Amino acid sequence: MALSSSEVDVAIGIVFRVTRLPWTLCKIVRDCWEIDWRSFGSKAYRLRGHTGTVYSVAWSPNGMYLASASEDRTVRVWNVAKKFKTLAVLRHSHPVNAVSWSPDGRSLVTGSSDNSVNIWRVSEEFFTLSQRLQEHSRNVRSVSWSPDGSALAAGGKEECVKIWGVRGEEQVGSEVSTYDFGMARTIHASASSLWSITWSPCSRFIAAGSWAGGSVKIWEALSGKLVNDLRGHSSFVCSVAWSRDGKHMASGTCDSVCLWALKCGVNFEQTHQPWNPFASRNIGKCQGTGVVWALSWAEDDSAIAVGSSDTFVHLFDPKGLDSNPSGFLEELRKLEGHVGVVRSVAFSPRGQGPRRLASGGDDSLVLVWQ
Repeated sequence: MALSSSEVDVAIGIVFRVTRLPWTLCKIVRDCWEIDWRSFGSKAYRLRGHTGTVYSVAWSPNGMYLASASEDRTVRVWNVAKKFKTLAVLRHSHPVNAVSWSPDGRSLVTGSSDNSVNIWRVSEEFFTLSQRLQEHSRNVRSVSWSPDGSALAAGGKEECVKIWGVRGEEQVGSEVSTYDFGMARTIHASASSLWSITWSPCSRFIAAGSWAGGSVKIWEALSGKLVNDLRGHSSFVCSVAWSRDGKHMASGTCDSVCLWALKCGVNFEQTHQPWNPFASRNIGKCQGTGVVWALSWAEDDSAIAVGSSDTFVHLFDPKGLDSNPSGFLEELRKLEGHVGVVRSVAFSPRGQGPRRLASGGDDSLVLVWQ
């Protein structure tokens, strides 16, 4: 679906304040999430404001805000309830490469080419810089909060992952201030820049895509022990994403996406058995140059979004691997709207209005599909 420069399709959401949802309303909410991905993206918002490449997009946990990080040295926070009007503009001294929300939505973290990780306190729609972590010596390419909120990880050109544990929170009057971090633990990733990092859903393991060597390394976050090194990619790995149920991982390289099925799955996190992939499948090649810059799983793992250098956002069906002996998953939808490389994609949280997918790229645009 091609979007004209003036096209903006608006969806209206209604919030009900009730203590008990009637059956009809429950059905409306359920139907809103039981979606046919083949028709997804018929409506879209086109968000303008950035003047450089949009490297990263991230939804707040309540789905009410969308943050986007850009080459123009800013992070913009968009208000969903006000038709994605700009709520705040946060500034760095260098391009901002990554953005991530804390699981409780009270803090926003940004990673920049100025080698810093900034923590922004969120209070009643106001954003205040509360802490600046400066333990990196080179560009920070990726930042990620653990799902349980106990740790923050960042990586980039420094060839290592730094992990900060939350030391606690300070009580200020009747409010709790932003997080306070201790010294970072460092996990060395050999001589290779890290382009993308992601936590396991249980918050015990962390994975990173390697720019050199074409592998995905997985460590136990607390001990720093290397658990596995997933190889088989044709080139550098610039995107990794864990499925919501923890049983699969997607990794993107120069021309394809590999879907890894984990032998032990969730049981590994309980038994500490050796962890090896029993299946690695290419889910299809993107058109054009086909570099896969970004990946995101839908909240129910029913689709994988792929941001590519061919200017499209592709949606694949990860469930088709078992029924498809060729090892290629079915492409459900191809969203057309960007006019440059798509650098970031992110599905909205489940249960917060209609399903949405945000994407950002070289054309300085943020597109929100629904």
